[in-house]
Amino acid sequence: MSRFKQLIVEIHHRSLWQVLLAYLGGGWVVLEATALFTERYGLPEWLFSVALVLLAIGLLAVVVLAFTPEGAPAPEAGPPDVGLAVALETAPGPEGTGRRRLLTWRNAGVSFVAALAAWGLVAAGWIVLALPGPFVRAAAADLVDLEDRVIVAEFENETDQAALALAVREAVVTDLHQSPRVKVVEREQLHESLTRMRLPDTTRVVPDVAVEIARRDGYPAVVAGSVTPLGTGYQLSARIIEASTGEVAVRVREVADDESQVLPAVERLAHLLRRHLGESLVSLRRSRPLPAVTTASLDALMVYARAVEYMDRGDPVPAIPLLREAVGLDSAFASAHRCLATNYGNAGNAAGAMASIDRAYRYSERLLDRERVLTGAMYHALRARSDSAAYYYQLAIELDPEDDVALNNLGDRYERMGRDEDALELYLRTVEVNPGNATGYFNIASAQRTLGWHEAAESTLAVMRERFPGTFWTVGTTVWNAYYADDFATAERLRIDYAGRFGAFGDAWMLWTATPIMAGRGQMQRAFALADSTWDVAARGGMSDVINSVVLTVAYSALAGGERERVLPYLVELAELADEQTTPSVVHGVLGVLATGYAIVGDLSEARDHVERMDSIAATGDFYPGGLADRARALVALQEGRAEESIEHVMRARAADWGVLYRGSRLALADAYAALGRFPEAAAHYDSLTTSYRLDFYDSWSYAVLRPLAHERLAMVYVALGDTVAAVRHLATFAELWDQADPELQPRVSAARQAIERLTAE
Repeated sequence: MSRFKQLIVEIHHRSLWQVLLAYLGGGWVVLEATALFTERYGLPEWLFSVALVLLAIGLLAVVVLAFTPEGAPAPEAGPPDVGLAVALETAPGPEGTGRRRLLTWRNAGVSFVAALAAWGLVAAGWIVLALPGPFVRAAAADLVDLEDRVIVAEFENETDQAALALAVREAVVTDLHQSPRVKVVEREQLHESLTRMRLPDTTRVVPDVAVEIARRDGYPAVVAGSVTPLGTGYQLSARIIEASTGEVAVRVREVADDESQVLPAVERLAHLLRRHLGESLVSLRRSRPLPAVTTASLDALMVYARAVEYMDRGDPVPAIPLLREAVGLDSAFASAHRCLATNYGNAGNAAGAMASIDRAYRYSERLLDRERVLTGAMYHALRARSDSAAYYYQLAIELDPEDDVALNNLGDRYERMGRDEDALELYLRTVEVNPGNATGYFNIASAQRTLGWHEAAESTLAVMRERFPGTFWTVGTTVWNAYYADDFATAERLRIDYAGRFGAFGDAWMLWTATPIMAGRGQMQRAFALADSTWDVAARGGMSDVINSVVLTVAYSALAGGERERVLPYLVELAELADEQTTPSVVHGVLGVLATGYAIVGDLSEARDHVERMDSIAATGDFYPGGLADRARALVALQEGRAEESIEHVMRARAADWGVLYRGSRLALADAYAALGRFPEAAAHYDSLTTSYRLDFYDSWSYAVLRPLAHERLAMVYVALGDTVAAVRHLATFAELWDQADPELQPRVSAARQAIERLTAE
C-alpha cells in the first residue's frame, strides 16, 4: 500500500474527520459567544484573542493525538494454550506505558477545558467586579453605536489655573479620537448647530448647550467634566450624559498629586471614558435626530418634528395646529412658517399661505443655506413665479441631492409649467430618497394620469394603500384616480364614505370633487347643491382657492346646462369676499374668476371692469399674473363675435402660462375655430376635452363638466366635416354621459339620440 493510501486509511481508522468537524463546530460556538459577550459587556478585545489562541492550541493537540501511536498491535489469533504467552511477550513495558499515557485524548480534553474555564473566570470577573485601571466594564456601552459621535462639552474649571480645564478637555478629546469606535463631534460641526439654535459662534458649549445640540442632531451622549483642586494636586472628574434623557449614565474620576501628574491622570481618565463608552459597542439608545432647521426653542422644534411626521404620512390636517403651536413658541421660526404656508396652500387657504411665507421670508436672513433657499423657493412659488421658484429648488437639490422636499416641489413647479415628464422623474426620485413621503406618491399618480399612463397610476395607488392606509392623500388619490378613469361612481362613493374623517379641509375637498362629477352626469341641481355645501365649508375655513374653484365649476356647469344665470349669485357673493382681501395676488385671482364668470353669463361690461382691475393690480403687485387676464379677454372677445381676437388672447395666455393650455381656454379656442369655420382645428381642441390624457391636476376640476359638452359640440363639427361615423360616436357618448341628466336637460339627450338615428339612416 502506498504511503498516501496508508495515511487515508489511518485517518478513517482514527475517526479524524468526525473529531475535526465536532471540534470546529464547538470552536465556532465559543468564538461567537466570546464576540457577543465582548460587545455586550465591553470586555477587552484581547479576551477574544485568548479564546482564539486556546482553540488553535486545541486544534494542534487534536492533530498530534490523531497520529500518536496507540501502542503495539494486538496479537494475531493463535492456539488457546499459547495466547497468554504471546500477549505477555508483546505487551509494552512499564517505561513506554508511562510516557504514552500523558498524551491521551482524555488528558488533552481536560487541559483544554481547564484553559477555557480559566478564560471564562477572567471574563466573569471583568463583568462582575468592574476592576479599576485597565479592567473597566463599559457601563455606557448601550448609549453609543459603532463609529458613533459624542459631544465633549467644555470642562468646568475650579482652579486658579485659567487654561487647565481647557487643556484637560483637549487631552481627553485627543485620546478619544484614538478610539476606532467613538468619534468626537468637531467644533466646526457644532457651529452649524449653534446657528440653527440662533446662538453666536462664540457660545461656550457647556453641558446644557451640548445636551440640547445632541438631542437636536441625534448624538447619543455628551461627555462633561471638571477640574477641581485637591490638596496640592487636582481631581479630574468626568461624566457621560445620555442625551435623550439628560441623565448621567457614568461618573469617573482620577487624581493628580501635582501638576507633573496631570497628564498621566488625564490619560487614565480618557482611558476610563473610552472603556465606558465602549471599545466594543452594540446598540444605541437614543431618540431620532430632530429636523435640522433653525429655531431658538427646543420645544418648538419638537412640536415641529411631530407636524413633519404627519405631513410625511400624508395627513396635513393635524399638522396645521401643531405648526401654529410651533410658531407660537418661536415667532421667528421660519421653517415652521414655511410649512404652514405649504399646508395652507394645499388646504386652499391662499391668504393664509401668503401671510405665512411672508413671515418666513422676513426671518430668513440668519437661516442656513438649505432653509434659506427653500424659503426663497416657496416665496416665489406662492407668487406664481414658477421659473424663479424652480431655480431656487434646483439650488436646494445641488446643496443636498437627497432633499425630498426640494425634489417634490421642483416637480410641482415643472408640472405647473407643463413639463410633465420632468415632473414625474422628480416625483419618483422623491419617494426613492424618502419612501415615507406620501405626497410624492400622490404627485406620481397625478403625473402618470396626466401622461395617460393609467396602469402605472393604479400601481402607484396600490403602493400608497399599502404604505399609507387611510391617510388623506391615499383616499384623495383613490378619488382622483377614479375621477380620471371616468369611474365617477367610485369617486362619489369614496367621498361619502370618508365624509367627516379629515376635518373641514377634507370635507370641502371631497364636496368639491363631487360637484363636477354630478355636473358631468347632467345632474345640475345636485351639482349646485353640492357647490353650496362646499362654499359653506370653505368659507368657514378661509379656503379662498377652493371657493374660486367652486365658482368656476358652477360657471362651466351653468354654461353646459344652458342656465347661465345660475352663476350670478355666486359671483355677487364672491365679489363681496374679494373686497375683504388685502393680498394683491389673492385679489387678482378672485378678480380673474369674476371676469371669467361674468363673461360666461354674458355681462361683458362687468367682465371688462374686472379685467381692468386685474391689470392695475398686476402692474403694482409683487407676483406673476400669468395668463389669467388674457383668458378672460378671450371669452369676452368670443362673446362679442371677435373670434380671431379671441384666439390671439388664448395664445397670449398660453405663453404666459408656461405653454399650458387650460381646459377653459381649450373650449374657447375650439368655439372660436368653429365660429370661423376652421372645423379641423375646432375638432382637435374639442377632442382634447374628451379625455383625461394631459389632464393637468390644477385644471382637473373642469374635466367632468366640459366633457359631455365637448362631445356634443364635436359631433356637430364632424357633421359639418361630413364624417357621419365620428359624429354618431360622439353623440352616443354624450347621450350615455347624460343618460341620468335632469329632466329639463333630457330634451337635449333625446335630440342627440334622434340625430343618431337620422345620421345612421343616412
